[in-house]
Amino acid sequence: LIANLAPERLEAVLRTKVDGIINLSEATADHQLDFFVAYSSATTLIGSPGQSAYVAANGFLEGFMRGRRSLGKPGLAIGWGAISDVGLIARDKRLGQRLRRATGVVPMRSFEALAHLGRLLRLGNAVDPVQFFAGITPGAGAEKLNLLKSAAFIDLGNPGGEARTAHAEDLGSSLRGKS
Repeated sequence: LIANLAPERLEAVLRTKVDGIINLSEATADHQLDFFVAYSSATTLIGSPGQSAYVAANGFLEGFMRGRRSLGKPGLAIGWGAISDVGLIARDKRLGQRLRRATGVVPMRSFEALAHLGRLLRLGNAVDPVQFFAGITPGAGAEKLNLLKSAAFIDLGNPGGEARTAHAEDLGSSLRGKS
């Protein structure tokens, strides 16, 4: 699908997030910030059919936050999975259903996402500057994502021989300790 992406479309999608995060960083450069958080997407980790420009833009946000942290500045990019009760998926329930069928991503509720954000903020620099939080359920959709077939995700769909429940999981915890 990347082959079908027009340069103009890529530039338009990139410009929003790239210019936005750079401008925000420059506007706050002289301020002593406790937090500098960008919302990314779990699509940079698992992919998303037809959204290569969106994935690239979020990948930039994540790299930018790694760069900020390497300079001793606060920086956190959170790659959210689908959130069911706000935003685009809340406005288009069929989109959430298509997403689940295509990728196995299970929408979470905003209070789950905000609770996780609070945990990450309390941990500060003790956590990596790029975090992911998404629910993924086994099935035909998830099986289409090559990353989920890799050794790092071998137990994601069937830990301990029991079917995983369809609720938000912390992908970082699932990946910790794996090569």
